[in-house]
Amino acid sequence: MGVSDAIILTFIIIIVIFGILFCYYRKSLSYCVDEKSPEPEIVIFVRNAENEIEGLVREYYNRPVNPVELWIIDCGSRDQTPQILEMLSRQFSELRLFFLPDMYLELCMHETIKHINAPALLLIDGTYLKCKDILQLIDNCRLRKMS
Repeated sequence: MGVSDAIILTFIIIIVIFGILFCYYRKSLSYCVDEKSPEPEIVIFVRNAENEIEGLVREYYNRPVNPVELWIIDCGSRDQTPQILEMLSRQFSELRLFFLPDMYLELCMHETIKHINAPALLLIDGTYLKCKDILQLIDNCRLRKMS
């Protein structure tokens, strides 16, 4: 093997190494830049929502869009909300419930984040919102994600 053959072989090896590094970095950076963000877990915090909660859950799961898992966090309701949620969880297997004692919303959020392992969360304070307002927030999040 002559000197010129060794130079050509070295040059080819360098090109192959740069090609491999380019492909590796391009693929690893695509996870950070190009890849779409994950579908967020929807978490709704409620308290004393017996008049709204059943309609909200039924409306959510009867929509034409494929609904994702829905978390309802009860922040210490004193009405029939926990019983209604238990009944709904038997009807909708994707419904996840978490019952917390009566505490400030910020503490409920902090406690919830410790227990839900998801790459993205959409946290909604449903304590003062009506069913249609909550569903509108969810729709806006989905539309923003698609664009």
